[in-house]
Amino acid sequence: MKKKMIISLLCFWQFTISCVEKTHPTNLSLQTTQAFTTNPAIAKQDQEGESLKKGWKEVNAYYTYHFTGKIDNRFAFDLNLQVLNDRISGSYYYLKYEELLKIEGKIKDNYVEFTEESGNTFKGIFDYNKGEVTGYWTNSSTGESLPFTMVNPKGKSYAKKQYRVLATEKSYASNTYYISQIEEIDQQQHKRIIPIESQFWETEIVDKFDLYIEDYNFDGYLDLCTFHSLPSKYAYFTYDPTNKNYVENEQYSHLNSPPFTTNFRKQLLYFHTEYNEIHRSLYQYHQGWLRKIYHAALFPDPNDDWAEYFNYVNGETLLITPTAFEAQYGKQVVKTFE
Repeated sequence: MKKKMIISLLCFWQFTISCVEKTHPTNLSLQTTQAFTTNPAIAKQDQEGESLKKGWKEVNAYYTYHFTGKIDNRFAFDLNLQVLNDRISGSYYYLKYEELLKIEGKIKDNYVEFTEESGNTFKGIFDYNKGEVTGYWTNSSTGESLPFTMVNPKGKSYAKKQYRVLATEKSYASNTYYISQIEEIDQQQHKRIIPIESQFWETEIVDKFDLYIEDYNFDGYLDLCTFHSLPSKYAYFTYDPTNKNYVENEQYSHLNSPPFTTNFRKQLLYFHTEYNEIHRSLYQYHQGWLRKIYHAALFPDPNDDWAEYFNYVNGETLLITPTAFEAQYGKQVVKTFE
């Protein structure tokens, strides 16, 4: 009897060990891995994922061209022409009045047509290589047409170029791409590579990387601006005509967006951000240096609103009154935010 009990206990112990080995997490993991790697459908998905890691992607190229011009060689004006695909927007003002007028229109190849708020129209030909537009301005009330010409303020070319970006990796957990290069291709098919560090979230609505192209340091050459990193940081690359290359401009590294408009004559860049409150910032590019000259915050309760005006003397930042600011920069400068 005792012998039978011992034999029974030994059999039970052996059976228990066998069950533990079969259900051990290591063995489960091994079984799962083997099943995953031998599943044809999942293996195909994995290969497709690998193919999404790298590749060139198209961009939304937001151009802003600066122009100064005259209508009938008499009425002087400055104009910002913003172009995305075939659509035109922007603003201009007559130097005599400095009152900003919005424009909207279209562009096809080198033909431009846009209308100002009052209904007056500009129609002309954009010579990109010369950096100028020539055509006719028409008064909507009288039908009178007058010739106009507008040119790059620095006399430089606005030669057409094409852009695309290189996605070096895609996260499997999301539609996030890591962007490492901007490629610029000129009319002679010469290519220039600009290294960047950026990210891009692809959705059904947003399927292109945003690239902003404008003369941000007011030397006549188009520069580049791209998203850099969260929470909201942008990188600016200014063109160096001596070395014929783009250089990341550290002075702009603290800016959290591209400017919504600029004033090349006074070398001003306007920024607008809106969260719980509205923040307005105005910078001036002065003698090679970017400096803040105005900052305001607008709250739901207007009693909480505030604004600061700055001047710079011998490298020192000074707070000045709104009256002193207006005397230095003009009445319309802050009104551009409205």
